[in-house]
Amino acid sequence: MLHNNQKTATERLSSITGFLHGVILKNMTKKNLMNAIAVAVEKLCQSCKLG
Repeated sequence: MLHNNQKTATERLSSITGFLHGVILKNMTKKNLMNAIAVAVEKLCQSCKLG
């Protein structure tokens, strides 16, 4: 069944960007930043595959 994947992906990207911004502000260590990016990319890829 088709959903509005473009809107969903955009909304998820926006929330992921906000999440990353919060992580960067709270904890600037390189390891945590890399982990946050990896999680965000994984979530974004999963949201794209749901379509």
